Amino acid sequence: MAVGLHPERARPLGLAAELNIPDGDAQYALADSHLTGDRPVLLVDQIEVRLNCWRRTILPRSARRMRGAMGIVRSPGWSGEPVILRSFGKPTWIISQKNVGTVGDFEYISPRSPPPLFLPLRLYLPYGYWIEDDGAKVLFARDYKPMWRIREGAAPERLEPWLWIKASNHIHLWDKASTPWDSVELRGQIEVFLAQFRLETLPVWADALPLLIRDDNLHNFADAVEPLKRSRGAAQRTAA
Repeated sequence: MAVGLHPERARPLGLAAELNIPDGDAQYALADSHLTGDRPVLLVDQIEVRLNCWRRTILPRSARRMRGAMGIVRSPGWSGEPVILRSFGKPTWIISQKNVGTVGDFEYISPRSPPPLFLPLRLYLPYGYWIEDDGAKVLFARDYKPMWRIREGAAPERLEPWLWIKASNHIHLWDKASTPWDSVELRGQIEVFLAQFRLETLPVWADALPLLIRDDNLHNFADAVEPLKRSRGAAQRTAA
């Protein structure tokens, strides 16, 4: 679906500005309340909306080899995988679907037609879930950050990734031998799992991406938790 095809896709920014809240929260509220019309809420659309919001605000398109530019990596084990550039040099820092890491400057390629911005799977697909004492399931990311609480008979609860969860057990949805960024089939299975619980929107954890791109002190996905907490706290204090 082309960006801009549906007018409601621009509304999160307007609502966020009016209420002085993070635009990710505004987008979630609009989708969860169905205020944007009778279109079904789909994860693929929500990702597109999120990326479009960032492109219009804090992540505008960048020139080649500049922070936030899109490129590909050609080296053993990568096979031309799209990546987001954080800094070009020796080494070159990039963000992929699975991690924040470094490659050689000669391995990073700036195509004439760069790939589109993407939301790393690691920021919205669950790695498993904790089971709380009352039977509720708390879905967690690969970095063991909570994303959603699922309780029978209740709507899913969107969780902040720095919350501490007391659990009696846990279940993994996949293992290191087969990951959603390496297996399209597994990725599809996890997306079906999310749809079964009406989880077609994005967790708070997804909003870590702009921080990961812009802050050189974040060396992995988990490092973004505290900056994300601070940024959301600042927004809430301003709104108050």
